[in-house]
Amino acid sequence: TYLSRAKNSNDLVRGYEYFQKIISSYTQFEVAEFDSDTAIVYDRLKQANYRTGKMDLRIAAVALSIGATLLTRNLSDFEMIPGLACENWITV
Repeated sequence: TYLSRAKNSNDLVRGYEYFQKIISSYTQFEVAEFDSDTAIVYDRLKQANYRTGKMDLRIAAVALSIGATLLTRNLSDFEMIPGLACENWITV
């Protein structure tokens, strides 16, 4: 959103520098895959008709399939899914 609000070239440079820092920080972490085990969990979650979006169900399926705790600022998007450990690490 910072880039879309840039008013001049200097703002764009700052925005892309910030973007690069974010990308660099993510390379320090392993990214969990959406594999065949995750797909089975995802299909089960879809069949249960939880009132949440497809992307949130995919995220939940990944966390459930690897036994991970899901970190989110929107606990209400995930708290109805049984067995899913969720935490909000955002401080106000």
